[in-house]
Amino acid sequence: MKATIGDIRKGDRFTWGSKTYIAFDDARPVITGIANDDYWQRFSNIFMISTAAIAPAEDGSYHQESRNIDCQSVLTDKTIEIHERDRTTVCAWEEPDSTDKPVDEQHTRIKLENIMHARKQAQRLAEDVDQTRDHYIRRALKGGSSVAQLMEITGLSRARIYQIRDGRR
Repeated sequence: MKATIGDIRKGDRFTWGSKTYIAFDDARPVITGIANDDYWQRFSNIFMISTAAIAPAEDGSYHQESRNIDCQSVLTDKTIEIHERDRTTVCAWEEPDSTDKPVDEQHTRIKLENIMHARKQAQRLAEDVDQTRDHYIRRALKGGSSVAQLMEITGLSRARIYQIRDGRR
């Protein structure tokens, strides 16, 4: 099915250019910067492995294990072909721990490092999105939009809109 980069979900097998990939997470929007006040370049991050580099397990699932996941930032509206959806994918840090095995300190350390890295990325993305939202709220208020309109659009409280307007966090 024809789709865009922004439509990719974990487990999708898709073709981009001349290669086919398995997505190991949903495409995540990334705001990369401002060209000017009216134009924002919108990209998505995609965590993927080329199907040439990974084969499905006996049960048909794809396991990241020791393979590096490629992270690309691509224009969200770039056209791709999604061949299959909802393939089972498991990253090494998502594998359930076996209670029969002794705790491997190195394995635990790697899992925690990966989790903390993902958490930092998510926090950074959330902060970027909040800053963008705040910018447009202040701009809308200066342009004459009502607080009630912005409350309806954003789901924020009146008090929070005023905090953003006044630069209080």
